[in-house]
Amino acid sequence: MSDLLELHRIVKTFGGLSALGDVSFSVREGEILGIIGPNGAGKTTLFHVITAMLPPTQGEVLLGGERIDRLSPHAIARRGVSRTFQNLRLFSTMTAAENVMVGRHCRSRAGVWRSVLRTRGQREEERGILGKTRELLGLVGMGGIDAEQPAGSLPYGHQRRLEIARAMASGPRILLLDEPAAGMNESETQEMSLLIRRIRSLGVTILLIEHDMSLVMKTCDRLVVFNFGRKITEGPPEKVRDDPRVIEAYLGASEGDGNA
Repeated sequence: MSDLLELHRIVKTFGGLSALGDVSFSVREGEILGIIGPNGAGKTTLFHVITAMLPPTQGEVLLGGERIDRLSPHAIARRGVSRTFQNLRLFSTMTAAENVMVGRHCRSRAGVWRSVLRTRGQREEERGILGKTRELLGLVGMGGIDAEQPAGSLPYGHQRRLEIARAMASGPRILLLDEPAAGMNESETQEMSLLIRRIRSLGVTILLIEHDMSLVMKTCDRLVVFNFGRKITEGPPEKVRDDPRVIEAYLGASEGDGNA
């Protein structure tokens, strides 16, 4: 497998605080790569750097061999990078269907005037977006819900799935999932693991941050472990699980900022 996403010596500092220090690893095309580590280890900060929500202080991010760390977030999305967030960021007053349709915006071509004039091309594109929306709601196990329900009125587990459907609407090459099983019970976590593997079967590469080790161990092909903003090891889940450095990082970790 070739490398789809590459990070070369990424550094991110905030004043005198180092959130990421000399981080390098790659994500192979078609794999599920998990990022684990204690709270405050820098995992979400890394996602912010990859998606240009934060610029790296040093280093490079490459997608398919093209440097993307100098691009805008919407330009990165158009190149095939999509993500979810640790804390849900749905449009709560919009319907479930509308939330997914928003995710398709970067792939739509109808401009303002074509939309105002309701041209044939615009109407065909709208029908295509509606069809894609129904397909994605079905993919995440929400085909049986009323797609016209406000997103904020849906059960928590459905909101998590809806955010994934919205991220998938942009047609990503790589999907970044930030703790998708957070707050879920054992049954919901099992369903999330199946969904992640189902998405991979569609040809989407997945980069996953997750604290639930049962999900990580049975879902991921490889793991990268962070502690205090640095990568301490990477490899197959079974090898990483037994690594003394990983055990020390978890047992010696103090509670930190869950958003780090």
